[in-house]
Amino acid sequence: EYHDNEISFARVDADTLDKLIKKEDEKESVLNEEEKKTVKETFEALTSELKGATVVLSSLSPDDFPVQITRPEFLRRMKEMQALSGGAGMPGFDEMFNVVINTNHPVVAKKLLSASSEDERKNLAKQLLDLAMLKQGMLKGADLTNFVKNNLEALSK
Repeated sequence: EYHDNEISFARVDADTLDKLIKKEDEKESVLNEEEKKTVKETFEALTSELKGATVVLSSLSPDDFPVQITRPEFLRRMKEMQALSGGAGMPGFDEMFNVVINTNHPVVAKKLLSASSEDERKNLAKQLLDLAMLKQGMLKGADLTNFVKNNLEALSK
């Protein structure tokens, strides 16, 4: 990166795959503006308690995960530089992350939006968010216990 401006390095979890490997064809969302607003508001209500979370809607492949958590490469590098220098740095720096919602995934585009009630929509969104957090190793303690308990209850129905 230092010697060649055309090259940049990023970790595979720094962004969604479609953004890391730039393609010429941009995917369009299957959702209209009102549906996007509903999805974003649903996830923002869930993430309001999570420190440093930002909800981002993205038109990804329907085969990609419905919800992904990414940590911007710049912030990750700054955190590593602070750790190497032994400085305390900026508090909360490492807690910043993006909750990327795939607006083209069938669970988001169909199931979430066609939920019969607001509670059902919130529960499904919570399940998707918990899965994304579990994938990143961010689901711990009571949240992890509740996630397992809710899944066992759903399986026994």
